[in-house]
Amino acid sequence: MTLNKNLALVLFRPDSPLCRMRELDAAKNIHCVTLFDGIVDGTDAFSTEFSVVIADLAQTNEKQQNQFYNFYKGHSMKNSIFFVLHDETDMKNLIPGILQEATILLPHPIYESGIIEIAEDCLSKFQEDETENKEKKEIMFALKAMEKGEFSFKRLEEAKSLSTMLAALCPNNGEAAIGLLELMVNCIEHGNLEITFDEKGNLLKEGKWRQEVEYRLSLPKYSYRNARIQFERKSDKIEFIISDDGTGFNANLYLPKEDETTNNDKLFCFHGRGIKLAANICFDQLEFLGNGNQVRATIDL
Repeated sequence: MTLNKNLALVLFRPDSPLCRMRELDAAKNIHCVTLFDGIVDGTDAFSTEFSVVIADLAQTNEKQQNQFYNFYKGHSMKNSIFFVLHDETDMKNLIPGILQEATILLPHPIYESGIIEIAEDCLSKFQEDETENKEKKEIMFALKAMEKGEFSFKRLEEAKSLSTMLAALCPNNGEAAIGLLELMVNCIEHGNLEITFDEKGNLLKEGKWRQEVEYRLSLPKYSYRNARIQFERKSDKIEFIISDDGTGFNANLYLPKEDETTNNDKLFCFHGRGIKLAANICFDQLEFLGNGNQVRATIDL
């Protein structure tokens, strides 16, 4: 089935107050269906999947709820935004499956205009999300055709976005995203902002690490500094070169030794694990260049 971003579905029992709401029948893009006690009216609308489902389950018994639940599962509505209308006094009687699937539970009374507003708001949001997802797919399609590129970043959120985007170009995108983020954050905190290993440990214990990062980013001493990540796809590998404007450090202190494995307890200590994690798990080769403010990470193809 193809998800129709323009359709909402309202399901109710034959004696529901919704049956008397004439505006619902006239509302654009809203289908109303009675679905209990063997009555199924309007199911010709199910040639598609709905983006919004509103079900009035007030005063329904377990048999009726199971009938609805089977109908819901059988028509592949798992991608829909699912609202359940109920009486406040009988919410505890809703079956577990419905409670698990429901996006939002809404107590009665709810008026016709309220249901139409819910449906229209959800449809509008769904359309916005669809547009955004389409744009993201188009961007990723273009990026996957890219053979090389360079990006600059300064803040933690920029590092996170860039690492996720560039990792999508790699065969092991999950591990690549972790490794790239670790190296990029290292450039920001230890390189550009000169937060030492011990300082970071204390800041993490006090819950003030991010606050300190933001503070140092605002200082004239550090605010002009940038970090960069270069990407290049070669015939046999993908190569990243990440650099910062800091003074560098002795990377050998943090790179894994030959006798260390991913099971080594030191690899998973409170902090300081990022470089070892990247070297052991995320990349096929990891090499620090110059004075330590530049690192080359490689993924074999």
